[in-house]
Amino acid sequence: MRLVAALDELEEARAVWLAYEVEFAERRKKEKHDGLRRRAV
Repeated sequence: MRLVAALDELEEARAVWLAYEVEFAERRKKEKHDGLRRRAV
């Protein structure tokens, strides 16, 4: 039963991480579009 609980927790953490990654990628794209992000020299 502990394994099932651990799997549930892992899936929850994965969902949170994926949502964060999507939000981060969208924010980066917007910043790039707005000229806030430039390549490091």
